[in-house]
Amino acid sequence: MSTLPGIYGISAAILCDSLNSFLVRLEVALETSQLRLLQVRDKHLRRPERVVYAQECVARCKPYSCQVLINDDPELAAEVDADGTHVSSGKLQYWQPSQLFGMIGFSAHNHNELQLGFERLDASFAVLSPVLKTLTHVDAQPLGWDGFKLLAQAFPKPIFALGGVRLDQLNLARQHHAAEVAADGTHVSSGKLQYWQPSQLFGMIGF
Repeated sequence: MSTLPGIYGISAAILCDSLNSFLVRLEVALETSQLRLLQVRDKHLRRPERVVYAQECVARCKPYSCQVLINDDPELAAEVDADGTHVSSGKLQYWQPSQLFGMIGFSAHNHNELQLGFERLDASFAVLSPVLKTLTHVDAQPLGWDGFKLLAQAFPKPIFALGGVRLDQLNLARQHHAAEVAADGTHVSSGKLQYWQPSQLFGMIGF
């Protein structure tokens, strides 16, 4: 169904002690996992800091042929020579397609948002969430795998599964019509640094 890579990483520098620490973990993920598509999010950063951060992410990803999309900032995407723009669900009606840069991905939570992103923005793919319960959005009603499948089957373009989804559920996701899975990070406590193998961790790794 899709030529997209198996994992869509979503940057989570906030999980790390510093941006440099995150960039080290990014290189580990690039070297040891299937990560070949990354969304630079981290919108809490001030603009000058985010520019440098995005530049560093792009510089590290290019040698691995890992495509980089910038969240909700097509001007920044063009400035740092990224591969495209990721549009948050709240901005699906804000941007005109001509304002966006490169490949377009977007976030969605329901059928209307999926339709809006694919039809209005002519996006290449979507990220649909939450599939399962998450600690970050405790009040959100999860779609469940059956609900995800029902929505994903309604559209011909790839849809990543996000929200409580683990790497070991990749095959389960594919059985439910997911293009692949997306991850906003694995945080490893100091006591587990020698416990986990990189291949057991999911998406971006913070510690």
